[in-house]
Amino acid sequence: MERIIEETCSVEYGALMRKRLGLRQQKKTDQREIVQPLLDMMETQRLDFHGTFRRIAFFRPGMRDNSEKMETFVKGILSGTPDPDRMDYREAANEWLDWLDQYSARIESERQGKEWAGVADFDSARQDAATSANPRFVLRQWVLEELIKKVEGDRDSGKRIMAKVMQVNSFHQLVVGSGSPGRYPDGLQAFRAVGGGRR
Repeated sequence: MERIIEETCSVEYGALMRKRLGLRQQKKTDQREIVQPLLDMMETQRLDFHGTFRRIAFFRPGMRDNSEKMETFVKGILSGTPDPDRMDYREAANEWLDWLDQYSARIESERQGKEWAGVADFDSARQDAATSANPRFVLRQWVLEELIKKVEGDRDSGKRIMAKVMQVNSFHQLVVGSGSPGRYPDGLQAFRAVGGGRR
C-alpha cells in the first residue's frame, strides 16, 4: 500500500511540475534534469517559488538566439532574490543560462509531439498553458493576517476590503494605470490598503 501511495504521489507531482513548466510529455529524466536543478537554484538563490515559475512561463526557446533578451530574462528572474548582495550574480546567471539551455531542449522535444497536435502557434500555446498553471498573484499569509486585523477593527470596511482582495484574478495580467493615477485596478486598491505593496 505504501509503495502505491509513493508511486501515485510521484506521478501526480511530476504531472503538476510539467504543467507549471508548460510541458505535456512525460519523460523519466524530467525530475533529475529539469525539475530538481530548478528547485535547487531557487533554494540557493532564495527565489520565490511562485514568482519564479510565473517568470519561467514566459520563456521561449527562440530567446536563446538573442543574448540581450536572455540577459534581460535572467536578470528578471534574479531580481526576485531578497538578498542580491549575498549572491554571486555572475555564477547565478550562468547557472540559469545552463538550465535554460536544458529547458529549451526539453521544450523543443515537444514541438512536433502529438500532445500539441493541431496547435498553430506552439510557443504561444505552451506559454498560455504555463501561465494558466502559475498564478500572477498568490495570497500570502501576512496579507490574510492584516485582513483579519482590519475585519476585527472595523467589520464593515474590513469585509469590503476582504471582498475586493478575493476578487483579484490571479492568473491574468493586470492593467496597471487603469483608473485614477496612483490607484490600483479593481481589487488591488484593497490589496494596497492592507499593505500589498510592501513585501
